[in-house]
Amino acid sequence: MKRVLVITDLGHATPRIPGLATYMPDKGWEADILTPRMTREQREIFIPECAAGLKIVGTENYDMRYGCRSNRPLSIRLIRRMVRMLGLDRTLPTWGDFPDEHRDWYPYAYGAIKRLIQSKSYNVLLSSSSPVTSHLIAQAACREWQIPWVADLRDLWSQNHCYRYGESRRACEEQLEKRTLRDAADLITVSRPCAASLGALHRRKVRTITNGFFPNADVSPPASELPAGFLVLYTGRIYETGQDFRKFISAFVDWRTTREHGGDIHFIYVGPDREQVEQWVLGWIGEEAAKRWCHIWEGVSRSEALSLQSKADALLVLNWEDPKEPGVAPTKLYEYIGAGRPILATGGHGGDVVEDILQRTGAGSYCRKHCEIINGLEEIWQRRDEERRKPRVAESASEYAYPTLSGKLCDILDNVG
Repeated sequence: MKRVLVITDLGHATPRIPGLATYMPDKGWEADILTPRMTREQREIFIPECAAGLKIVGTENYDMRYGCRSNRPLSIRLIRRMVRMLGLDRTLPTWGDFPDEHRDWYPYAYGAIKRLIQSKSYNVLLSSSSPVTSHLIAQAACREWQIPWVADLRDLWSQNHCYRYGESRRACEEQLEKRTLRDAADLITVSRPCAASLGALHRRKVRTITNGFFPNADVSPPASELPAGFLVLYTGRIYETGQDFRKFISAFVDWRTTREHGGDIHFIYVGPDREQVEQWVLGWIGEEAAKRWCHIWEGVSRSEALSLQSKADALLVLNWEDPKEPGVAPTKLYEYIGAGRPILATGGHGGDVVEDILQRTGAGSYCRKHCEIINGLEEIWQRRDEERRKPRVAESASEYAYPTLSGKLCDILDNVG
């Protein structure tokens, strides 16, 4: 059995890395995953139950920050909040966190790798970003112990579609990215358009392994009782600057009024931005309408979210609105495919990876305009009884299941190590 050491922060890399690592033994590989130390609650959130047998190594004296209260001084937190409120985080190069907020993980992770290598040997290193600090750690380990290294960029680095800083910092990050990734034996990213952009920057071939879904994911009953009737569900974060949530709400309101039994039609949002989403919805449709059919819930565990997805009549994807970013596909798209319920992808400009995936799998409709969204909702409504009798996941979706994707990754690792 060959062995790979995965260097990543599972607070960001879930479910991709656990999904890929779970099925590696079927192809002759065993994975150790090095990540910031997690609490029990974080392990329950970030490690799916079907991946519970993975070997997770938490770095000593460095805790995972995601989902925890910041340990920075209050004065620093207030300053950073003010900078974000004024929008200065997008215009000023904030060098204090260069190249990212996880830079101080580096020495702890490097020390952990040194201890691991003293007790076992690894054929390959695999780093996965974000955070990009994972690549810096992997490069140092690659040079020190002469272990081949593969870099996985779930999110692009200096070309990231959500890049938050100014152009002067971006230029510096681009140079750091080039110097760092040139030592990697292979580069991987999540879509063909992203691979083309990354390949052009680094002047080399970049492999594509998409995100995916667990074919037999464990689910937990939702804590909140679902309303009776026709349910459209959205789970996860909404990015105000890149997604047009209002376009969907406007079309949903207009379509709902055409149904004779509109009172049995509901929209449910489940995610970490409850207060912000409530403000948007109240401003758009008013308090009375919101109480009757628009339900805004706090985020839940991944297994609960999967359970909710499997019970919905339609699952909403908000496409990325920047036509220059056709490679952006939210992780939830693949979870939705695994849920086996009809997907309604709204907004966007067409010709992107979301449209391609929906066409390849037949998993849903791509609706750019107001009238297309109304037609998409009506089609799902008319076919709701038929859809409920279908198999959970179509055969055409198997290429996005983690067993298939893990096999692709192991082929790359075989060629490297």
